[in-house]
Amino acid sequence: MKWKFIGIIFVGIIIFSVSTVADDSSPSRYSEEPLAMRTDLVPERPKPALELLQDYQREGRLGYEAQLPTGMVISPFFALYGTYRTGIQVNDKNGPDQGLVEWVHKIDALANLTLSGTERILIGTSNKARKIYQPEDDTANQLDVDITTAFFEFDLTEVLAKLDWEGTKPLDYGVTVGRQRVFIDDGFLIDDSMESIVVTQNTIHIPGTSYARVAALYAWDDIDRYTSKRDHIEGDLYGLFATVDRHHSTIDLGMTYMNSPGKSGGDQYNISLASQQPVILFNTSFDTTFRISKSGGIDGETEEAGNGTLFYSGISWAPRGTDNIAYFNAFGAFGRYRAASRTTGGPLGRMGLLFSGNGLASFGAPISNGTEKAHGAALGYQMFFDGHKRNVVLEIGAREDRTTNGIDKIGVAVNVSQAIRQRMFIEVGGFGVNLEDSRHNTYGLRTTFAFTF
Repeated sequence: MKWKFIGIIFVGIIIFSVSTVADDSSPSRYSEEPLAMRTDLVPERPKPALELLQDYQREGRLGYEAQLPTGMVISPFFALYGTYRTGIQVNDKNGPDQGLVEWVHKIDALANLTLSGTERILIGTSNKARKIYQPEDDTANQLDVDITTAFFEFDLTEVLAKLDWEGTKPLDYGVTVGRQRVFIDDGFLIDDSMESIVVTQNTIHIPGTSYARVAALYAWDDIDRYTSKRDHIEGDLYGLFATVDRHHSTIDLGMTYMNSPGKSGGDQYNISLASQQPVILFNTSFDTTFRISKSGGIDGETEEAGNGTLFYSGISWAPRGTDNIAYFNAFGAFGRYRAASRTTGGPLGRMGLLFSGNGLASFGAPISNGTEKAHGAALGYQMFFDGHKRNVVLEIGAREDRTTNGIDKIGVAVNVSQAIRQRMFIEVGGFGVNLEDSRHNTYGLRTTFAFTF
């Protein structure tokens, strides 16, 4: 019944989207009148909390220029910036008076030392504190401080400029080394902050393509795998990733190998293939994404290493006559698919509001985003108001769990966001999830106030 209900709504949105006539007053229609650049509409750049040496954006010559023996020319500047987020989070999944009420504060701060246009040193910390009001437990209040980022990023031909003074050799390699967030295949393959080195070659010429890029990864520490405790494990992660633009499609291929001792979960390989492209139907452009990801335990399955395949498809479009966005995402997990490395949560946060956390609440996604013997879908509609300063998202989603003692779920969610000037925004979201064969449904509230400094 739940799938029939979602299907009826989906068909209704499609019919509404393609049947709406885009008249001359439609916000999605391009003007036929030539317009000059309206520099008066461009807001002033909000400055970060601290700038030293020189401003990030400035007129005239660069300051503090110096040439190193390698031929590299540096013009340094330093900036300190970040985001403060806070909000009340409520979840009553265990029934009345048995849920969770918490107030969470989080500060993400970054210190950026830029040496040139392509070289920089970035250090970042994440500081999170929460006060738990329900259940009452004075020992449950937490303060977590973590160094999430500490890396050096450079371009080989800039640091060693004498290798290619004329700029004609195929040495266009970008290198990043240190503790960094690695985000591959929209998190379906990797989403983790780890000690690693990434070497990327851009603008590779391949006949029949407009752009190609290849990147190699080696990670040796702070690697997270699928465990109940989400502890860092011992082992090495190797990866090779390629991106190609061909005609109107972007194709991504990723391959990883986890070399991990038995006590840390066992060896595992991952392969993923994704394609993103627009499809024109009924004079409407649909942005489509299709993914297939495979994982396998080299020496058999463990809790961390699983044999499974994940299929994902996403479709989004702007209904004619509006600048709103409708989307429909679906997945099917066969076996026990395990991502190569993830800091928290499952790979399906991309599905929508019901399948993702908000970065503050400790209770995670309303509907599980795990990828073990399940299939599901999410249908949503995002509306924009007040010159895109305010948006409202409505979503319905469901998941059918085929594991032993698995519980099917269907839910609805709403989320309202409001920007306040340039540095602040407020977000309030609620959800309700029906659990099959359960006495209690799940309801929750997620709020966020954010200030960028």
